[in-house]
Amino acid sequence: MIFVIAAIQRDRYRTAQGVLAKAVGAGNLCVSAPYQRDPHNPRNSAKSHAEALLCQLADLLDQRPLAAASGAAVIVVDPVPDEVEILSSSFFPMSFVVQAKFPDRKHGESAASMKNLMMLSISSSAKRARSATKAACVEMEQWLTRTPLLLPLKNFQSDYLFQATKSLAKTLGETDEPEQLFQEVRTQLENVHPRVGGRKQQKYYVDSSGVRFCMPGRHLHGIARPSEGHPVSCFLNGLLRLGGAIKDGFHYDCTKGGQPLTGTRQNCHGELGPYTGRPHLNIAPNDFIRE
Repeated sequence: MIFVIAAIQRDRYRTAQGVLAKAVGAGNLCVSAPYQRDPHNPRNSAKSHAEALLCQLADLLDQRPLAAASGAAVIVVDPVPDEVEILSSSFFPMSFVVQAKFPDRKHGESAASMKNLMMLSISSSAKRARSATKAACVEMEQWLTRTPLLLPLKNFQSDYLFQATKSLAKTLGETDEPEQLFQEVRTQLENVHPRVGGRKQQKYYVDSSGVRFCMPGRHLHGIARPSEGHPVSCFLNGLLRLGGAIKDGFHYDCTKGGQPLTGTRQNCHGELGPYTGRPHLNIAPNDFIRE
């Protein structure tokens, strides 16, 4: 599993580096960078920090793509509400955030004692993150052809899907029962957007504009890899959803009322363009579109 450790202040970063590997557990990977909070513009400093962490995570997964299989979570230390909001938004919908409060250093407290307290704080948050990430991986693997939580958030027109997914990402970092949470949200989404199709037909979801999002069976292709014109978020959102790994090439075959889907649509980074289905459009969970 990959842990992204965010918002470690620069003056504590060296001390924290000495405990991260042990705190998150053997065999897991860490992505981190020192953080310098700008008291005059904390939102901008948080955005720059998030971008640096996203680039590090993308580099890691570009070099070691199999590392995504066990999922990823973000741990924000010394959380400040505005920074948590920005970091959560920056890593949405690929992952979720767990907060870890570092203890304040008391007068006369030894460096060894401070290190131990840091490790306990991160270890506790990592345990919660592991549990939620495991549940996310089960959802994206065992429920791959069923879960509505992989539907593309830009192209699946719904007043409910985006908010339900956003709320789930927030709650995942706080819940003690992530498996039950996934089941509840999946059921709620299917009540709003029920799967359609008979026993011998491919099942599909229908958005509010009448577009059918049909599961492709075994014909998998079409993930956005890092390339010119794509920010790293396109790549990461194609690999992960809510911390769980997305099966390589998973996408939806999209038609309108059973006919070819044509028109202007948003791609994975929000760019509008004309598309024509031949006979359908392939739209991946990260909104990467292939004609």
